Amino acid sequence: MRTLLSLTVVTFALLACGCSSPRSHTPEIRRLYGEASKRRIRNPVIVVHGILGARLEHRETRQTVWGAFTSSAADPETRDGAVRLAVPFADLLTQRAPDLARASVIATGPLEAIKLGLLFAVVNVGVYRDILKTLGVGGYRDPVGVDPSSPQYSLDHFTCFTFFYDWRRDNSVNAVEFGRFLKNTRARIDRGARRRVERLRDEGTPEARAEADELAAWLEAGYRFDVVAHSMGGLVTRYFLRYGDAPLPEDGSAPEVTWAGAAELDRVVLVGTPSLGSMDALQNLVKGFSPGPPLLPEYPAAILGTMTSIYQLLPRGEGLVVDEAGAPMDVDLFDVDVWDQNDWGLFAPDADEFLRWFLPGVDDRAERRSRARAALTNVLARTRRFHRAIDRPAPGCPVEMRLFAADTEPTIARVRMLERDGKLVPTFDDADLYEPGDATVTRRSALADLRPRSEGQDWLRAAVAWDGVTFLPDDHIGLTKNPIFTDNVLFYLLQQPPRAR
Repeated sequence: MRTLLSLTVVTFALLACGCSSPRSHTPEIRRLYGEASKRRIRNPVIVVHGILGARLEHRETRQTVWGAFTSSAADPETRDGAVRLAVPFADLLTQRAPDLARASVIATGPLEAIKLGLLFAVVNVGVYRDILKTLGVGGYRDPVGVDPSSPQYSLDHFTCFTFFYDWRRDNSVNAVEFGRFLKNTRARIDRGARRRVERLRDEGTPEARAEADELAAWLEAGYRFDVVAHSMGGLVTRYFLRYGDAPLPEDGSAPEVTWAGAAELDRVVLVGTPSLGSMDALQNLVKGFSPGPPLLPEYPAAILGTMTSIYQLLPRGEGLVVDEAGAPMDVDLFDVDVWDQNDWGLFAPDADEFLRWFLPGVDDRAERRSRARAALTNVLARTRRFHRAIDRPAPGCPVEMRLFAADTEPTIARVRMLERDGKLVPTFDDADLYEPGDATVTRRSALADLRPRSEGQDWLRAAVAWDGVTFLPDDHIGLTKNPIFTDNVLFYLLQQPPRAR
């Protein structure tokens, strides 16, 4: 979360100062892939964003809950804004998956840009626009990235779509939504492609008839989707690949890996995905989040503490928690007692004001804390189950998996616990707590590297059977616009043959 919003500040500063980076040697993408981009018969691409990556709006009022820092957007420091940004406690106090069709706050589109209301002006700062531009160079036209009235886009379009979702929710719930999205998108593609076949045949020219025959044969043979998933979107994709649209079992049992998603997916590209979590998640859940400049609102830990997805980004592995001397500590970050006894997150003294807002009618402070504990117990239980589902060994993945990650930026990998007044106080600032990564996700997490740190020289043992890994010198958001990423992902999608049906 920190990296994504910090991008807004840096970009605004560059715009204001008129600064630009020095020119470097980069591949001529349009020249390299110009001809390949004209190929009509291809796997459609689905873009899956990460945390914070979709615009959230209130269903009835259409007020922006996330995606703009303007006077009309929800303010997390006010009662109404905090209640709208937080996940309802009614959804947290049950092990059942929420009915998102009835949710008051919904995802209405991918976050192409964040609107900043600064000094009475609105500045649009690009977020996922770069990854859509990359695909656009390859002829992948997404409705959110192309003017529908332009000649490059029509109702017959069938090359690229973005899955946007409520990133606050359980990733397994959003994986189920992803399955529904793919079914709807397949129906949309089929309708558009058939319209195009009819129109081409009506034209009657030899060229039009040949294209119509080619497109009709493609539809008849069937097709799968390619996926480009950034950050947490890779976790949603990985769950869907393993289990299709099957939710986590409500009885707490571990689901069986069926590779049901492989019927829909052909090739998967993960970009900066925290397969073993990110220590940023703990920092945000304990300390809240502040974008930095005083003009932007702060996001208190009590609001973030209602978001199941952030707990599912907590890091996993040995040696993640150390004491003041740097020795490993046995602290279970997924134990509700640890959070309760140390006054973290929803249990912090200043969280009670927010709990009053989230639990109207509950006037007793002890009862509010009790309900917060019940909610977090459920969230952490679902988090453990989700981690077991995506971490369990599962040989025989039928889909190609490729990773783009960074290992040049210092990235928080461990947390130091200070003992103060009988409680553990997490600290994250010491240099010895950092490892190579992209400033948000460590190299180890991106690789899903299951090796103990003491065995770092052994052959890689990962939770994902990678078909290819590319490391880039960049940060978490910079990966999506890095020219090496652009070159390689277009080569992979446009010049490598898809899996046969």
